[in-house]
Amino acid sequence: MSKKTGKHGAGYRVFHSVLCVIATLYLLFALVFTAVLLHYEKSDKLVEEISTVSLGETKIPFAKDTVAERIHADYVTDENISLSDMESAVNAMDIPAYAAEKVDTLLDMFRGDYDAAVQIPVSEITDLLDSSQGSMLDNALILVDEQDKAALEAELSGPLGTCNRVLDTLYGSPALRAFARVRVSIFRIIFDGLLLVLLLIRWMQVFKNSGKAYRHGIKAMGITAVVPSAIVTAVCLYRLVASYFIKDNIKTLAPVEAVLRKPILLDNLLVLLVGILMMLTAMLMKKVTNRHPQTSENGGLSDTMELDTSDLADEDEDDDDDEDDDDMPPETHCIYCKRTLKNDAKFCVYCGKSQTEPPTEE
Repeated sequence: MSKKTGKHGAGYRVFHSVLCVIATLYLLFALVFTAVLLHYEKSDKLVEEISTVSLGETKIPFAKDTVAERIHADYVTDENISLSDMESAVNAMDIPAYAAEKVDTLLDMFRGDYDAAVQIPVSEITDLLDSSQGSMLDNALILVDEQDKAALEAELSGPLGTCNRVLDTLYGSPALRAFARVRVSIFRIIFDGLLLVLLLIRWMQVFKNSGKAYRHGIKAMGITAVVPSAIVTAVCLYRLVASYFIKDNIKTLAPVEAVLRKPILLDNLLVLLVGILMMLTAMLMKKVTNRHPQTSENGGLSDTMELDTSDLADEDEDDDDDEDDDDMPPETHCIYCKRTLKNDAKFCVYCGKSQTEPPTEE
Protein backbone atom coordinates (compact mmCIF):
# COMPACT_ATOMS: atom_id res chain seq x y z
CA MET A 1 0.00 0.00 0.00
CA SER A 2 1.57 3.27 -1.16
CA LYS A 3 1.79 6.31 1.01
CA LYS A 4 -0.22 9.43 0.19
CA THR A 5 2.03 12.16 -1.18
CA GLY A 6 -0.53 15.02 -1.13
CA LYS A 7 0.23 15.83 -4.79
CA HIS A 8 -2.40 16.25 -7.50
CA GLY A 9 -2.20 14.36 -10.76
CA ALA A 10 -1.68 15.44 -14.36
CA GLY A 11 -5.42 15.91 -14.91
CA TYR A 12 -5.53 18.57 -12.22
CA ARG A 13 -2.60 20.38 -13.82
CA VAL A 14 -4.05 20.25 -17.35
CA PHE A 15 -7.53 21.41 -16.31
CA HIS A 16 -6.31 24.38 -14.29
CA SER A 17 -3.73 25.28 -16.94
CA VAL A 18 -6.49 25.52 -19.57
CA LEU A 19 -8.41 27.89 -17.30
CA CYS A 20 -5.25 29.94 -16.74
CA VAL A 21 -4.62 30.16 -20.49
CA ILE A 22 -8.15 31.48 -21.12
CA ALA A 23 -7.86 34.02 -18.30
CA THR A 24 -4.41 35.15 -19.49
CA LEU A 25 -5.61 35.69 -23.07
CA TYR A 26 -8.62 37.68 -21.88
CA LEU A 27 -6.56 39.92 -19.60
CA LEU A 28 -3.91 40.49 -22.28
CA PHE A 29 -6.58 41.42 -24.85
CA ALA A 30 -8.25 43.81 -22.40
CA LEU A 31 -4.92 45.40 -21.50
CA VAL A 32 -3.84 45.92 -25.13
CA PHE A 33 -7.29 47.15 -26.16
CA THR A 34 -7.30 49.74 -23.40
CA ALA A 35 -3.80 50.94 -24.26
CA VAL A 36 -4.70 51.27 -27.96
CA LEU A 37 -7.85 53.29 -27.25
CA LEU A 38 -5.92 55.56 -24.89
CA HIS A 39 -3.49 56.24 -27.73
CA TYR A 40 -6.35 57.17 -30.09
CA GLU A 41 -7.88 59.44 -27.44
CA LYS A 42 -4.72 61.47 -27.00
CA SER A 43 -4.16 62.06 -30.72
CA ASP A 44 -6.29 63.56 -33.51
CA LYS A 45 -4.24 61.83 -36.19
CA LEU A 46 -6.83 59.12 -36.82
CA VAL A 47 -9.67 61.60 -37.34
CA GLU A 48 -7.52 63.71 -39.66
CA GLU A 49 -6.51 60.76 -41.83
CA ILE A 50 -10.10 59.54 -42.19
CA SER A 51 -11.36 62.98 -43.21
CA THR A 52 -8.75 63.34 -45.99
CA VAL A 53 -9.63 60.09 -47.80
CA SER A 54 -10.66 60.53 -51.44
CA LEU A 55 -13.33 57.87 -51.37
CA GLY A 56 -14.21 57.76 -55.06
CA GLU A 57 -10.71 56.78 -56.18
CA THR A 58 -9.94 54.58 -53.16
CA LYS A 59 -9.47 50.86 -53.79
CA ILE A 60 -11.81 48.66 -51.80
CA PRO A 61 -9.84 46.52 -49.29
CA PHE A 62 -9.28 42.94 -50.49
CA ALA A 63 -10.82 43.76 -53.89
CA LYS A 64 -9.54 44.83 -57.30
CA ASP A 65 -11.88 47.74 -58.03
CA THR A 66 -12.37 51.16 -56.46
CA VAL A 67 -15.51 52.48 -54.77
CA ALA A 68 -16.54 54.42 -57.88
CA GLU A 69 -15.90 51.41 -60.12
CA ARG A 70 -18.02 49.15 -57.93
CA ILE A 71 -20.94 51.61 -57.81
CA HIS A 72 -20.66 52.32 -61.55
CA ALA A 73 -20.75 48.60 -62.38
CA ASP A 74 -23.60 47.69 -60.00
CA TYR A 75 -25.97 50.65 -60.15
CA VAL A 76 -25.32 52.92 -63.16
CA THR A 77 -27.33 52.10 -66.30
CA ASP A 78 -26.86 55.37 -68.18
CA GLU A 79 -24.01 55.09 -70.67
CA ASN A 80 -23.47 58.87 -70.57
CA ILE A 81 -22.24 58.65 -66.95
CA SER A 82 -18.51 57.93 -67.04
CA LEU A 83 -16.28 56.54 -64.33
CA SER A 84 -14.81 59.98 -63.63
CA ASP A 85 -18.33 61.35 -63.22
CA MET A 86 -19.04 58.67 -60.65
CA GLU A 87 -15.82 59.47 -58.79
CA SER A 88 -16.84 63.13 -58.61
CA ALA A 89 -20.30 62.18 -57.37
CA VAL A 90 -18.95 59.93 -54.62
CA ASN A 91 -16.45 62.58 -53.47
CA ALA A 92 -19.19 65.24 -53.49
CA MET A 93 -21.07 63.36 -50.76
CA ASP A 94 -18.07 63.89 -48.43
CA ILE A 95 -18.61 60.58 -46.64
CA PRO A 96 -15.06 60.49 -45.14
CA ALA A 97 -15.72 63.76 -43.29
CA TYR A 98 -18.95 62.29 -41.94
CA ALA A 99 -17.15 59.12 -40.80
CA ALA A 100 -14.38 61.18 -39.17
CA GLU A 101 -17.00 63.14 -37.26
CA LYS A 102 -18.59 59.94 -35.92
CA VAL A 103 -15.20 58.55 -34.84
CA ASP A 104 -14.36 61.84 -33.11
CA THR A 105 -17.71 61.78 -31.32
CA LEU A 106 -17.07 58.23 -30.11
CA LEU A 107 -13.65 59.25 -28.78
CA ASP A 108 -15.26 62.27 -27.11
CA MET A 109 -17.65 59.91 -25.36
CA PHE A 110 -14.68 57.97 -23.95
CA ARG A 111 -13.07 61.25 -22.89
CA GLY A 112 -16.29 62.33 -21.15
CA ASP A 113 -16.97 65.23 -23.53
CA TYR A 114 -20.07 63.64 -25.09
CA ASP A 115 -22.79 61.95 -23.04
CA ALA A 116 -24.84 59.87 -25.47
CA ALA A 117 -24.52 56.69 -27.50
CA VAL A 118 -23.16 57.32 -30.99
CA GLN A 119 -25.66 56.40 -33.71
CA ILE A 120 -25.48 56.30 -37.52
CA PRO A 121 -29.06 56.61 -38.81
CA VAL A 122 -29.85 55.99 -42.46
CA SER A 123 -31.55 59.36 -42.66
CA GLU A 124 -28.21 61.13 -42.16
CA ILE A 125 -26.80 59.27 -45.16
CA THR A 126 -29.71 60.33 -47.34
CA ASP A 127 -29.29 63.89 -46.05
CA LEU A 128 -25.70 63.77 -47.29
CA LEU A 129 -27.00 62.67 -50.64
CA ASP A 130 -29.52 65.53 -50.74
CA SER A 131 -26.89 68.12 -49.73
CA SER A 132 -24.55 66.97 -52.48
CA GLN A 133 -27.28 66.76 -55.14
CA GLY A 134 -26.50 70.17 -56.60
CA SER A 135 -22.76 69.51 -56.87
CA MET A 136 -23.38 66.09 -58.43
CA LEU A 137 -25.70 67.59 -61.00
CA ASP A 138 -23.38 70.44 -61.91
CA ASN A 139 -20.11 68.48 -62.08
CA ALA A 140 -21.18 65.01 -63.15
CA LEU A 141 -24.73 65.51 -64.49
CA ILE A 142 -25.99 62.88 -62.09
CA LEU A 143 -29.52 63.19 -60.76
CA VAL A 144 -30.59 61.03 -57.86
CA ASP A 145 -34.35 60.51 -57.75
CA GLU A 146 -36.57 59.20 -54.98
CA GLN A 147 -36.33 55.65 -56.28
CA ASP A 148 -32.54 55.73 -55.95
CA LYS A 149 -32.83 57.04 -52.38
CA ALA A 150 -35.25 54.25 -51.46
CA ALA A 151 -32.85 51.66 -52.87
CA LEU A 152 -29.98 53.17 -50.91
CA GLU A 153 -31.98 53.15 -47.68
CA ALA A 154 -32.91 49.51 -48.19
CA GLU A 155 -29.27 48.64 -48.81
CA LEU A 156 -27.96 50.42 -45.69
CA SER A 157 -30.75 49.78 -43.21
CA GLY A 158 -29.56 46.26 -42.38
CA PRO A 159 -25.84 46.84 -41.56
CA LEU A 160 -26.38 50.29 -40.04
CA GLY A 161 -29.24 48.97 -37.90
CA THR A 162 -27.00 46.22 -36.52
CA CYS A 163 -24.22 48.71 -35.81
CA ASN A 164 -26.60 51.07 -34.00
CA ARG A 165 -28.00 48.27 -31.84
CA VAL A 166 -24.49 47.23 -30.79
CA LEU A 167 -23.54 50.81 -29.90
CA ASP A 168 -26.76 51.26 -27.94
CA THR A 169 -26.17 48.00 -26.06
CA LEU A 170 -22.65 49.04 -25.10
CA TYR A 171 -23.15 52.75 -24.39
CA GLY A 172 -26.92 53.32 -24.24
CA SER A 173 -27.11 54.43 -20.59
CA PRO A 174 -25.15 56.75 -18.26
CA ALA A 175 -23.95 53.76 -16.22
CA LEU A 176 -22.67 51.94 -19.31
CA ARG A 177 -20.88 55.06 -20.53
CA ALA A 178 -19.31 55.57 -17.11
CA PHE A 179 -18.14 51.97 -17.09
CA ALA A 180 -16.70 52.43 -20.60
CA ARG A 181 -14.73 55.48 -19.48
CA VAL A 182 -13.29 53.57 -16.54
CA ARG A 183 -12.47 50.66 -18.82
CA VAL A 184 -10.58 52.95 -21.18
CA SER A 185 -8.31 54.48 -18.55
CA ILE A 186 -4.90 54.02 -16.96
CA PHE A 187 -6.60 52.54 -13.88
CA ARG A 188 -7.90 49.65 -15.97
CA ILE A 189 -4.37 48.95 -17.23
CA ILE A 190 -3.05 48.86 -13.65
CA PHE A 191 -5.93 46.64 -12.55
CA ASP A 192 -5.40 44.17 -15.40
CA GLY A 193 -1.68 44.10 -14.66
CA LEU A 194 -2.31 43.20 -11.02
CA LEU A 195 -4.72 40.46 -12.07
CA LEU A 196 -2.05 39.02 -14.36
CA VAL A 197 0.42 38.93 -11.46
CA LEU A 198 -2.09 37.12 -9.24
CA LEU A 199 -2.86 34.72 -12.06
CA LEU A 200 0.84 33.99 -12.49
CA ILE A 201 1.13 33.15 -8.78
CA ARG A 202 -1.87 30.87 -9.04
CA TRP A 203 -0.45 29.13 -12.11
CA MET A 204 2.86 28.54 -10.37
CA GLN A 205 1.01 27.04 -7.40
CA VAL A 206 -0.90 24.71 -9.72
CA PHE A 207 2.35 23.25 -10.98
CA LYS A 208 3.72 22.99 -7.46
CA ASN A 209 0.60 21.19 -6.25
CA SER A 210 0.98 18.65 -9.05
CA GLY A 211 4.61 17.87 -8.25
CA LYS A 212 6.33 20.26 -10.65
CA ALA A 213 8.59 23.24 -10.07
CA TYR A 214 7.33 26.82 -9.89
CA ARG A 215 9.24 27.75 -13.04
CA HIS A 216 6.83 25.73 -15.20
CA GLY A 217 4.07 28.23 -14.38
CA ILE A 218 6.28 31.15 -15.44
CA LYS A 219 7.15 29.38 -18.68
CA ALA A 220 3.49 28.55 -19.40
CA MET A 221 2.34 32.16 -19.03
CA GLY A 222 5.29 33.33 -21.13
CA ILE A 223 4.29 31.01 -23.97
CA THR A 224 0.66 32.12 -23.67
CA ALA A 225 1.74 35.75 -24.07
CA VAL A 226 4.23 35.11 -26.87
CA VAL A 227 2.02 33.14 -29.28
CA PRO A 228 -0.86 35.64 -29.90
CA SER A 229 1.38 38.71 -29.70
CA ALA A 230 3.79 37.17 -32.20
CA ILE A 231 0.92 36.49 -34.63
CA VAL A 232 -0.45 40.05 -34.37
CA THR A 233 3.05 41.50 -34.70
CA ALA A 234 3.73 39.41 -37.81
CA VAL A 235 0.47 40.57 -39.43
CA CYS A 236 1.20 44.23 -38.62
CA LEU A 237 4.74 43.98 -39.99
CA TYR A 238 3.45 42.28 -43.14
CA ARG A 239 0.94 45.07 -43.75
CA LEU A 240 3.63 47.65 -43.07
CA VAL A 241 5.99 46.11 -45.61
CA ALA A 242 3.18 45.61 -48.14
CA SER A 243 2.29 49.31 -47.97
CA TYR A 244 5.66 50.18 -49.50
CA PHE A 245 4.84 48.09 -52.60
CA ILE A 246 1.60 49.93 -53.44
CA LYS A 247 1.91 51.69 -56.79
CA ASP A 248 1.75 55.47 -56.81
CA ASN A 249 -1.34 55.62 -59.04
CA ILE A 250 -3.41 53.45 -56.68
CA LYS A 251 -5.16 55.04 -53.70
CA THR A 252 -5.87 52.84 -50.71
CA LEU A 253 -6.71 53.20 -47.03
CA ALA A 254 -3.03 52.64 -46.18
CA PRO A 255 -2.63 56.05 -44.39
CA VAL A 256 -5.62 55.30 -42.15
CA GLU A 257 -4.39 51.76 -41.61
CA ALA A 258 -0.96 53.05 -40.61
CA VAL A 259 -2.48 55.23 -37.88
CA LEU A 260 -4.61 52.33 -36.65
CA ARG A 261 -1.68 49.90 -36.77
CA LYS A 262 0.95 51.90 -34.89
CA PRO A 263 -0.30 51.50 -31.28
CA ILE A 264 -1.38 47.90 -31.94
CA LEU A 265 2.10 47.02 -33.15
CA LEU A 266 3.89 48.78 -30.29
CA ASP A 267 1.70 47.28 -27.56
CA ASN A 268 1.98 43.75 -28.97
CA LEU A 269 5.75 44.12 -29.24
CA LEU A 270 5.79 45.00 -25.54
CA VAL A 271 3.70 41.93 -24.66
CA LEU A 272 5.97 39.80 -26.85
CA LEU A 273 9.04 41.10 -25.05
CA VAL A 274 7.55 40.38 -21.62
CA GLY A 275 6.61 36.85 -22.68
CA ILE A 276 10.13 36.17 -23.95
CA LEU A 277 11.62 37.48 -20.71
CA MET A 278 9.38 35.14 -18.71
CA MET A 279 10.50 32.16 -20.78
CA LEU A 280 14.16 33.14 -20.34
CA THR A 281 13.59 33.49 -16.59
CA ALA A 282 12.20 29.95 -16.45
CA MET A 283 15.24 28.66 -18.39
CA LEU A 284 17.59 30.46 -16.02
CA MET A 285 15.83 28.99 -13.00
CA LYS A 286 16.23 25.53 -14.51
CA LYS A 287 19.98 26.03 -15.02
CA VAL A 288 20.42 27.29 -11.47
CA THR A 289 18.50 24.30 -10.13
CA ASN A 290 20.63 21.87 -12.13
CA ARG A 291 23.85 23.56 -10.99
CA HIS A 292 22.90 23.68 -7.31
CA PRO A 293 20.37 20.90 -6.80
CA GLN A 294 18.52 20.98 -3.52
CA THR A 295 15.19 19.38 -4.29
CA SER A 296 14.04 17.38 -7.24
CA GLU A 297 11.21 18.37 -9.60
CA ASN A 298 8.62 16.41 -7.62
CA GLY A 299 9.60 18.03 -4.35
CA GLY A 300 11.70 15.08 -3.10
CA LEU A 301 15.38 14.90 -2.33
CA SER A 302 17.81 15.38 -5.19
CA ASP A 303 20.38 12.76 -6.23
CA THR A 304 23.07 14.52 -4.25
CA MET A 305 20.99 14.57 -1.11
CA GLU A 306 20.02 10.91 -1.57
CA LEU A 307 23.71 10.03 -1.89
CA ASP A 308 24.48 11.86 1.32
CA THR A 309 21.65 10.07 3.08
CA SER A 310 22.89 6.66 1.90
CA ASP A 311 26.37 7.50 3.18
CA LEU A 312 24.91 8.38 6.55
CA ALA A 313 23.02 5.10 6.55
CA ASP A 314 26.24 3.19 5.88
CA GLU A 315 27.92 4.99 8.75
CA ASP A 316 25.01 4.10 11.01
CA GLU A 317 25.38 0.45 10.05
CA ASP A 318 29.10 0.55 10.92
CA ASP A 319 28.26 2.11 14.25
CA ASP A 320 25.72 -0.63 14.88
CA ASP A 321 28.38 -3.27 14.17
CA ASP A 322 30.69 -1.62 16.67
CA GLU A 323 27.96 -1.56 19.25
CA ASP A 324 27.28 -5.26 18.62
CA ASP A 325 30.96 -6.01 19.21
CA ASP A 326 30.91 -4.07 22.44
CA ASP A 327 27.78 -5.86 23.65
CA MET A 328 29.15 -9.38 23.01
CA PRO A 329 29.30 -11.44 26.23
CA PRO A 330 32.73 -12.46 27.66
CA GLU A 331 34.30 -15.78 26.68
CA THR A 332 34.53 -18.82 28.93
CA HIS A 333 36.90 -21.85 29.25
CA CYS A 334 36.47 -25.57 29.25
CA ILE A 335 36.18 -26.90 32.81
CA TYR A 336 38.42 -29.85 31.86
CA CYS A 337 41.06 -28.74 29.31
CA LYS A 338 40.78 -25.04 30.07
CA ARG A 339 40.61 -24.03 26.39
CA THR A 340 38.62 -21.00 25.28
CA LEU A 341 34.96 -21.65 24.41
CA LYS A 342 31.85 -19.62 23.71
CA ASN A 343 29.95 -18.57 26.78
CA ASP A 344 26.86 -20.69 25.98
CA ALA A 345 28.77 -23.81 24.76
CA LYS A 346 27.34 -27.12 26.06
CA PHE A 347 30.31 -29.28 25.00
CA CYS A 348 33.99 -28.57 24.55
CA VAL A 349 35.00 -28.65 20.91
CA TYR A 350 38.47 -29.80 21.90
CA CYS A 351 38.09 -32.55 24.50
CA GLY A 352 34.43 -33.37 23.79
CA LYS A 353 33.34 -33.35 27.43
CA SER A 354 30.06 -31.85 28.61
CA GLN A 355 30.28 -28.47 30.27
CA THR A 356 27.22 -29.05 32.44
CA GLU A 357 28.61 -32.00 34.39
CA PRO A 358 30.72 -31.15 37.42
CA PRO A 359 34.32 -32.23 37.10
CA THR A 360 35.30 -35.41 38.94
CA GLU A 361 38.06 -35.50 41.50
CA GLU A 362 40.22 -37.21 38.88
